[in-house]
Parts: sequence; structure tokens; C-alpha cells
Amino acid sequence: MKVCICYTVPSTLEFAAATIQKMISEGTEVSVICSNESQLSAFAARFNIPYYVVAFDRGYNLVGDLKALRHLIKLFRSIKPDVVIGATPKAGLLSMLASTLVGVKKRIYHIFGFPFETAKGIARRLLIFIERVSATCATNVLPISQSIAQVCLNNKITKPKKLCRDYALTIGGVDMCRFDPAIVKSDRLKQDLGIDDSNIVIGFVGRITRDKGIYDFINVIKSLKYDNLKFLIIGDNDARLPVDKELIEYIDNHKDIIHINFTDKIEEYYKIMNILMIPSYREGFGNANVEAQAMKVPVVCYSVTGCVDSVQNGVSGFSVPFLDIPALKEAIETLIEDEKLRTLMGEQAREFVQAKFTTERVAANNVEFILN
Repeated sequence: MKVCICYTVPSTLEFAAATIQKMISEGTEVSVICSNESQLSAFAARFNIPYYVVAFDRGYNLVGDLKALRHLIKLFRSIKPDVVIGATPKAGLLSMLASTLVGVKKRIYHIFGFPFETAKGIARRLLIFIERVSATCATNVLPISQSIAQVCLNNKITKPKKLCRDYALTIGGVDMCRFDPAIVKSDRLKQDLGIDDSNIVIGFVGRITRDKGIYDFINVIKSLKYDNLKFLIIGDNDARLPVDKELIEYIDNHKDIIHINFTDKIEEYYKIMNILMIPSYREGFGNANVEAQAMKVPVVCYSVTGCVDSVQNGVSGFSVPFLDIPALKEAIETLIEDEKLRTLMGEQAREFVQAKFTTERVAANNVEFILN
């Protein structure tokens, strides 16, 4: 069987790595399509699989999109895949259109999240329309969380019979060996960052954008009245969705905020955190939430799409009503002041992830759905 995976940018393919490896081990011929040849070629080389570069534009570019669609049609006619998997808005749309036109038998639209949830007016209507087109062209729709599946139905993105809701879903699962607090060492990093054992560290992991909740995070920490807090922000600015200059200046100049643009050792930073707070406005699933919980870090978030799947309220952390800053503050203060509760929730958090969201389980679920 031939399976072709089509994403907009190569970095997203990392979430599919375990699924790709399992399909290859079962004798499936896998190929990948993305933009950015240098990153794509490096990813494909790890699995010794063919790759194809298509110039996907993440913005609105009708001429460029038509060229990409034409390129995909030619590729699918050449590759002759039995299954095409498309994900992320642009690659998902164009791959579903192209595979439908070519007549690919199984076309899976893998939904990672819905940008329309935080859009308004014409932009929201356009984004919903695009999602409906992608889902209409697909033979199957695979959401990465149960709450994303519900948003699909609520907004009539697809019909229930196309929607897979059989699994505890997530984008790629968690490597429980990599994210194991018993193995990960961070003493040197902690020292380099100027953090000592008396500090309670509250973390934020994600792009520095409004939708990720950075303004809410900052509003909460401004209101906290403790002398032993440090704040660890991991994530870069998003040029497509810039935040106010004043916010960046506040982050850069605050004596207790440590800002790291990027790390490929995120597990070492989770090891330093006592609490993770990501008051995101929407998620597909909330990958940082489960990574932190695997590291026994309780999570505080909003009760929004994705996060309601990735955090057990009152068990592995707290999920509070959307935009309720006082409730966020109360949840954070509860965890700051109660070390035993932090420890208990941390233990329960790892058990929660181990039971439902390991890489092995997610890959097995995905492969069963894709191939069967």
C-alpha cells in the first residue's frame, strides 16, 4: 500500500514521525510532501522515504495556490497513492482537492485545529468554508481531539459518518522516555538561568501571540504577590500575528521573567517548572499540556477546545472558564501555596498521559485507521 502525507511545513511532520515509522515497519510505502526542501529532505532521510517539494503559501495567494494544486495533481498521478493524508489548512485543502480530482481511493483530512474559532466576520466565514471544502473532498476526517470533533459537528464541517471518534486522540503522542522526570537532568540549566530551589517556577510554552494567551499570562503574573516566583517563557514571536511592542518590552525587562525563543531540549525546561500556565484561546489538542504533565508538572489553562481533552480538571491541573483572569489567578495561587497538591497533581498528570497519550498508542491508533 502507498500512503502519501501532505503538510504545509516540514516541522509539523515531526508529529507524524512515530506513525510513519510504524507504517514502514508494516511494509507500507510512505512518501511526504511539504514546502521547504532543506528541512523536508532532512526529515525524509531519517526514514529513507521519498519526498516531494510543493510551494505551499500559508497566506492568501490565489495564483500560488493554483500552481500548488496543479503540482499536487501531477504528483498524485505519478505516485498513484492508495491513501492521501492532508493536514494543516493550506496543505489539507489542496491535497484533498487534488486527490479527489485524481481519484485517490482513501483521502484522510487530519484536523489539527480550527483557526476560525478565534476569527470574526468575513474571515471566520471564509475559514469555515475552507474547512468544509476540505472535509467534503475527504473520504474520512480524523480530528486530533474529541473536542475538535465536536466543533466539526457544531459548525457542520463534516457529516458524522465521516468523522473518526473511536480513539483518545492527539497529534502525535508523548515519548514517555524522553519526557521522564526520573531521567531528565536540568541542574546545570537551572543554575545557568539563575533559578534556585527556593523559587517556584511558572512556565509558558508556545508562540508569543494573543491566541496562545500570552496577554492573559502576563496579566496573571502582574497580579501575583509572592517574592519567590520565577517565570519561564519558551516561545518566539510570530511575525504573522505580532503582539504589542509594550508587551515584548515588559517580558524583556522584567527581572523575574526568563524568555527563551527556542530549544530542542524542552524536557529540561519542563523539569525546572513547578506549574505550567497556558491560557490558550484555542488548541487542536494541547501538546505542551501533555508534555508537561508527563514531566509531572500540573497545568493551568482555559476550558477551551483541545485543552479540555489534554488536562483533567482538578486531577492533573485546573481548567477554568474562558477569559476568567481571576479564576486563572486563583488556580495558580492554589498551586503556589500547596506543595502537596502540586506533587499529587504532578503524579496524577503523568499517570493520565501514560494511560491515554503515549506515542506508541497514538501511532498504533493512527496506523489502524489509515490502513484499515
